[in-house]
Amino acid sequence: MIAGIGIISSILGKFFVRTGDNADMGKLLWTLRYGIFGAGAGFNWNRSLHQLTRGSRIRSFLGSRCGNYRGQVIGTSTEWFTSYEGLKIGSWEFNPVKWIAQQSETGHPSTIIAGISVGLYSTVIPALAIVVGIFPANELAGLYGIGLAAVGMLSTLGITLATDAYGPVADNAGGIAEQAHLDPDVRERTDSLDALGNTTAATGKRICYRISSTHCSRIAGSLLTRNRCHNTRPAGTQSTHGHCDRWIASLPFSGLTMQAVGTAAGEMIEEVRRNSAKFLALKRGSQG
Repeated sequence: MIAGIGIISSILGKFFVRTGDNADMGKLLWTLRYGIFGAGAGFNWNRSLHQLTRGSRIRSFLGSRCGNYRGQVIGTSTEWFTSYEGLKIGSWEFNPVKWIAQQSETGHPSTIIAGISVGLYSTVIPALAIVVGIFPANELAGLYGIGLAAVGMLSTLGITLATDAYGPVADNAGGIAEQAHLDPDVRERTDSLDALGNTTAATGKRICYRISSTHCSRIAGSLLTRNRCHNTRPAGTQSTHGHCDRWIASLPFSGLTMQAVGTAAGEMIEEVRRNSAKFLALKRGSQG
């Protein structure tokens, strides 16, 4: 029933995807967000209607909604770390993509270091989403609630995979426009869609990974229950939270360390280039 509601919600979310002819990167990103958020809102509304009409257990209803909200959080955080727009709050701006592009001015090593560092500390929000999603679902309905949370994340997978799949289509369209020698504005539009496709591809992959981790937690708890381990419920949640705590504690600090190393390396390269240019200028002056 939950999967069927998700399919219907994904179909309804398609009608929220609308954009203009001269939309920039930010407007295109929000266009896809409207579709995903609309599908999520439709799922929650239909799930609430099913709860009121059929009288299913309120605990299972809340467990599935925990998973749906967790998928929204993971998708939004991935967009912050992979899109050109990043995150803007007033005058404060958080844009890892632009920072990595700036690091590329000093060569390939600093670019690789910057990319690895951003990838490491971008795992904080998804790890927290796993903890926040699994714990209430387990408290509400046990291992069954964890399974419902995973199904809740899968409920709107239809529109999520649709946004993931259109990236290669836009890429091929750009190649066709280049080969057919179409107007430059056509190529600009396909480039914008292609860049947005890279963001949506990362979002779809990360959501699938988090769904897999949720299922692994449920399967581990099921195996403990099958073997008649009496402390299955607290052990399952505590072990899951322990793994996530290690992720949160280790990977972000490793990423910040890599970022510091990359920044220092970039400044050192700039200083070497400046001194090299100064030395060559002095050498040419002495020879002249």
